[in-house]
Amino acid sequence: MDTDLHQLADRFFLDLRLKGRSPATLRSYRWYVGQFLKYLDRESITMACEISNEVLKGYHMDLFQRRSLGQCRDAARVQPYLVPVRSFVRFMQREKLLPEDPVEDLSFPRRHRSLPRVILSADEMVRLIEAPDVSTAIGYRDRTIMELLYSTAIRRNECRSIKIPDLSIEDGLLRVFGKGQKERMVPVGRIALKFLDNYVLFVRPLFAKRRSEMHLFLSSRGSKMSRNVIGGFIDRYTRQAGIGKRVTPHTFRHTCATLMLRNRADIRHIQAMLGHESLESTQIYTHVAVSDLRDVLAKYHPREQNGNESLPGGAI
Repeated sequence: MDTDLHQLADRFFLDLRLKGRSPATLRSYRWYVGQFLKYLDRESITMACEISNEVLKGYHMDLFQRRSLGQCRDAARVQPYLVPVRSFVRFMQREKLLPEDPVEDLSFPRRHRSLPRVILSADEMVRLIEAPDVSTAIGYRDRTIMELLYSTAIRRNECRSIKIPDLSIEDGLLRVFGKGQKERMVPVGRIALKFLDNYVLFVRPLFAKRRSEMHLFLSSRGSKMSRNVIGGFIDRYTRQAGIGKRVTPHTFRHTCATLMLRNRADIRHIQAMLGHESLESTQIYTHVAVSDLRDVLAKYHPREQNGNESLPGGAI
């Protein structure tokens, strides 16, 4: 079996494509793995069997030392280089080209997860969702999409990709294909279901141009909606509702998860609903809830009401 690293990389990218990785992910992996291969070329490493834990540690150190990373050499800048490389190395191990896993005891920097920038209140979300004119076909479609986004916290691309057989109004369930085409079942709330039922029966036929088109939400041309359409009408309705925040389709996901957590939903249930592989990805919303509690403490705790009290001297 040929173990030339550049040819192995081509097989690795083919494997990713067969697993349903998105074009954007493939482009990203191809670039980052390409950087790793350039490093190996500089080190005169050309065969898979030469890759060891020491080689990977050397690449790790090289990333920190390279001037191209600028002054910001923290984990958030280095990790994107390492994650695709780890996948590539483990692909080679699965192909039985490496006797052991070189990344098994290699520590990877943890990327800092920032808090969601915009989260709407329940009242703001209702104002936004109710902004479309539902007496028009486009307004009813837009309202239905926003009801679904808020009810299920699915991603924009997941929403765009829904097909008619994926929705069971009788069972109140939606089949969603997330990142890497991973399938999950998501419950849909009763209000969103009512809008979906009417949309499927009376509104969607007004958009459908071809019987062969199976996507649930259609553009005015009768085809699958483009990525920009949903973001565009959400921005328009946000201004129409008088909400002075930058709202995107992902804001619905953040808001749904945060408000459910505030209402004491189990975080593991939220994890399953969002389709997160790791609980760590979901725990970002607990930090949002803690920030809320901090504001409540400052506003309502009796010891926080008077800010003019002097502290006793002689502090230890």
